[in-house]
Amino acid sequence: MPATLVFTTSGSCANIDLMYNHNPATGIAGTMQYVPSVAEDATWNPATSPTLICTPPAGTFPDIGNSALFNEACPTGAAGPPVTVHNTKGPVQGYVLAVPEASNERAITYEEAYFVFGFGATAGMIAPWTDPTQIFIRTVTKSTLVAWSFQLGIPAAKMKG
Repeated sequence: MPATLVFTTSGSCANIDLMYNHNPATGIAGTMQYVPSVAEDATWNPATSPTLICTPPAGTFPDIGNSALFNEACPTGAAGPPVTVHNTKGPVQGYVLAVPEASNERAITYEEAYFVFGFGATAGMIAPWTDPTQIFIRTVTKSTLVAWSFQLGIPAAKMKG
């Protein structure tokens, strides 16, 4: 039987919430992208063909979801999956803290990162990370920030930078 892969790109925590709760407020809405079956278009090429879009019927929920995070790092995932969801852990994704090449710093300890990102550079506690205009973080919905905040024990919305 021919199959068509239909997908939407969302953040990890949004995907987990959608899979765990099937919440209509966070359900699949608007347009989605799709890869046509060979029967539909045998010449379609993801590198050269135009993006194909469709609009799913209201109340549509995915059969498969993915996340770049351990589900427990997201608010919805903390309690674990419902019995209707099978959670399979896949490959590990590494995250790094990066500094400019010209920086003398090559490492930051867990404790230093906790104070810098948990309390902010303006507290001046951890040299040389004392200039708040030079500490950059991702937005609260990005897996990079959620993963770091989870590992540091700081709520994602409270990360400084």
